[in-house]
Amino acid sequence: MKELTEHATLLRWVAQAQAHDFEYSLGQLSGLSSHLPMAVIALARLGASDERLDEFGRRYSPRLRPFGRSADRVDAKNWRQTLGQSDLGPDYVAFFQREVQSRGRDATLRAYLPTLVPGVSGAAFHALIRLAYGLDAELDSEVTYGLAYWSVAYLELGEIPDCGVPCSEPDDLLSQVRQSPPLPSGAPSTGSGLIFDRMAEVASRPGFATYAGAFAPNDDALRRLALASARLFSATADFIALHAVTATHALRLALPYLGNEQRALRYFWQALLGAYVTIGCPELRATPLEIPEWNEIMTRAIHSNDEHVIKLVYTCSREEAHYRNELFQRIAAQKIANV
Repeated sequence: MKELTEHATLLRWVAQAQAHDFEYSLGQLSGLSSHLPMAVIALARLGASDERLDEFGRRYSPRLRPFGRSADRVDAKNWRQTLGQSDLGPDYVAFFQREVQSRGRDATLRAYLPTLVPGVSGAAFHALIRLAYGLDAELDSEVTYGLAYWSVAYLELGEIPDCGVPCSEPDDLLSQVRQSPPLPSGAPSTGSGLIFDRMAEVASRPGFATYAGAFAPNDDALRRLALASARLFSATADFIALHAVTATHALRLALPYLGNEQRALRYFWQALLGAYVTIGCPELRATPLEIPEWNEIMTRAIHSNDEHVIKLVYTCSREEAHYRNELFQRIAAQKIANV
């Protein structure tokens, strides 16, 4: 794939994104993740022209709010204690910039990501996704922003116990959850309405920890999680399920830096379980439809102004290339059907 580190138009829009906060508000809803850097990276990977990147960036960027300045409130001594504090974004960016400059990108990732893994649910996977897109584009500055966002959005869903009969098949576990009355499904009736708040609420329900602890990753666990996420989207076309698909792709890119892989996969499973229960524990089944060629799917995604269409199609193109499974082309086609 084409290197993006010298793509001037892309770099200009990534820099524009980095001059703005990780999140923005829309009407009465706040805490929405900025998709500008991820969308322009995905567009560039899909083959969009410079003019198309400019058009998308100009349309998207007015919703963003300027980033504050660092007051150097985060350092190597207190960075763990301040996880989850949303007002420290500029301070975390400055901290990780210093770390990447002194240690190098990969060493910084290996030093800090294992501590961040339990909070992978933060911002409904968007921090993980933003970091992974930085890795995909080989943009160290964007990796730094991904680390900082993960730090301020950090959200744990509780300890993961070792319980029950271990299972290595996510689909089987999701089916058990669907059929098990001890774990009530559905979205909460209170709260902000944001995905991550809903995930946190369902994680407090009776029985959640049991199913979170029942997953035993094997050597094929990442592929199984990716396919389970894709089947969930195929069955529902749900907005939360879409994020599960893009997050499993992001997990694949970030996994070499997350420390103990089984531990990382278990925390990701916990977050995926939270998303599944939030949706309402649907049955996983494929939706029949006519599947166009990839060129048509990608062309329609490039011309879409929906950042989620763009990201999902790019994700699916890369996941199909990696796993050699047509399911990813199917759900990409499903998403662009009405574009």
